[in-house]
Amino acid sequence: METDFHKFLIENTADLDQDTILQLLQAHGKIDDCIKYADAMKQYQKLIVHYINKQDYKKALKKLNQIESTETRNYEMTKYMSVMIKKAPNETLNALESEKFRKIDLTKLMPALRDCPDEARPRAR
Repeated sequence: METDFHKFLIENTADLDQDTILQLLQAHGKIDDCIKYADAMKQYQKLIVHYINKQDYKKALKKLNQIESTETRNYEMTKYMSVMIKKAPNETLNALESEKFRKIDLTKLMPALRDCPDEARPRAR
């Protein structure tokens, strides 16, 4: 039944309000369905917040990397940098060194980089 439900949501996405669907799923405790739907709809910002709240920083970074818009991806990285650098320093630095973040404004990341754990500090410089 769940696959039929997911299929229905995906097939009728043009007729459904995504935020309403997500709110309904959350209100009924269908968090896994909510995550699947948000992922299918590429609502990565919602997924990033979910994974940070679950303390799954590597998944949050993975979703952050999936954001297609360079501007949005850089904004989201800047927004969550202080958490990511503390909780997943090596993965965060790897992401920052990748082609996807080539145009990020490093000056906006400096306050968060000061909180980099000691073991990753040499790479953060």
